[in-house]
Amino acid sequence: MKEFLTMASVRLAEMEDLFTDMKSRFDRVCRLFCEDPATTQSDEFFGIFDHFITCFQEAKMDNENVRKKKEEEEKIAKQHQERKSTMRMRTLERKKSNANRMANGQPIQQTGIHNGKGDEQTEFDDLISALRTGDVFGENMDKFKRNRKLRTSPPRVERMESFLRERSKERILN
Repeated sequence: MKEFLTMASVRLAEMEDLFTDMKSRFDRVCRLFCEDPATTQSDEFFGIFDHFITCFQEAKMDNENVRKKKEEEEKIAKQHQERKSTMRMRTLERKKSNANRMANGQPIQQTGIHNGKGDEQTEFDDLISALRTGDVFGENMDKFKRNRKLRTSPPRVERMESFLRERSKERILN
């Protein structure tokens, strides 16, 4: 039992020394951050830093996600622009070749009808791409959009009445 008492006394003295050292270091840190060491609790004091570090890591992750999203959007925009420029080039080449054929007096061949299945698919793809990019409509598309906004359709009731009148006329004539 005496052995235990001597070992425990030594360990207790070591712990008291460590506690005193920790307390003096905590007092210095509190004064460094302009806090009162007598009233500030260690869990409150260090909780502030824990909260800050957590928020900082979240903000860092958010910034990383925004950066990745922006890179993906730029990549998509670049691919879209490349497709658009490719379609424009194809359209210009087609127009030039048609103009050259007309100038030489050669008839313009209808692609996709006589040349085979592969050409037909390419022509269809070109047409769909041109529709998506708006190249088919050219500059007149802006006028179309403006005119479309200005047009107003008659109310639904008037259209229905007109439809019914036409049907009744058809019945009378038949």
